Amino acid sequence: MADLLAERIAEEAARIPMTDDAVLGLVRQYFAGAGSMYFCPNVPPKKEHGVRRAHVGHLPTNEWILGLYDDTVFGSSEEGFVITSRRLCWKNIAEQPCMLEWQHLDPERMYPDGQKLVLGAGYLEISGDESVIDACADAFHILAISARATPSSPPRSHVPTLQSAVAPAVHAAPPASHEAPHAHATPPPPNPVSFAAYAGHAYAQPAPAFACWHCRTPLYWNTPQCARCSAWPSPQGWLRTG
Repeated sequence: MADLLAERIAEEAARIPMTDDAVLGLVRQYFAGAGSMYFCPNVPPKKEHGVRRAHVGHLPTNEWILGLYDDTVFGSSEEGFVITSRRLCWKNIAEQPCMLEWQHLDPERMYPDGQKLVLGAGYLEISGDESVIDACADAFHILAISARATPSSPPRSHVPTLQSAVAPAVHAAPPASHEAPHAHATPPPPNPVSFAAYAGHAYAQPAPAFACWHCRTPLYWNTPQCARCSAWPSPQGWLRTG
């Protein structure tokens, strides 16, 4: 029971808000060393056109491509995978294109197997470095558990504005966000690490001083909604425990 509680607390701390900016930050962190990976807003138009052509019906035109892995020889990007804040799109060599929304990805049924990442009933396969699959396993795990705790919302229309990705002189500042702050999330370590190490880092942080009034799950004062029972804070806020 104690191990299960520790795992739940660690996963709660590891979650990120499913916004374009937050997902882009996670993608850039875990895939920084992948030579065939391209990040928003620096995805070459030719590659974006190729991947959107391959995923017609899977990839909405109003979703920003935050990360694109090109697994082709000549750079058409029709094979490989694409990450948005709502979904994963991929196409293995000589196979049909596939799509899976993050909220429908079961982290318990996902595991790496050489150059494959098993995704429940399907799998993603690349022809390149196996370390890319390891990065997928770690990043996709966080995206899967984060999407389950985040209510669905329409994608934003502005370019993601992560400071390390977009220069303020080129792109205007984003419109003011109405979303609840996510200061309760444990800041990630400075360098890319495995999910297990990330969860261990999160678990070592000070425990929350509040809890859900309905299921007693530990929460922070500004947690927008309980991920376990979906309860909302009362007019007086969450139950203080510390």
